[in-house]
Amino acid sequence: MLIGLIYAFFFAKKRIEQKKKKLPPFERAIEELKALESIKPTDQEEHKNYYSRLTDVIRRYLEEEAKISALESTSDELLSKLELLKDSGKLKLEHDTIKNLKSVLQTADLVKFAKSQYPIKEFLHATEFWLRRWSLKPKRHFPNPPQRK
Repeated sequence: MLIGLIYAFFFAKKRIEQKKKKLPPFERAIEELKALESIKPTDQEEHKNYYSRLTDVIRRYLEEEAKISALESTSDELLSKLELLKDSGKLKLEHDTIKNLKSVLQTADLVKFAKSQYPIKEFLHATEFWLRRWSLKPKRHFPNPPQRK
């Protein structure tokens, strides 16, 4: 019976992971942001983890959509990569889009590394706003948008 419970747990976990993989990157990112809405961090360590998870949503989205190594990059490196892609014509972004992303990443860095305080609802809203603005017209960002499976 214990083996059956363990099998059921892993089977259910695998199905959830497969479902997440099937969602398009934008929808998966929005779903992850909505899941974070219910979390209410109380101490500094929880705030740090919360903001890390929020920025990971953006970074994963950028990895999938822009095909850049965002998870392994610092915020400055990520912004530089986006600027280079923009300047080379491989990524069509408005200056405000990068500026808004810079603001989101810098705020998260302040919370994570300088122990600053920032209202979570405002940050979550800013993150979702940036993500929606980025995703509004994917063809505007990519000369040849990646094919979705």
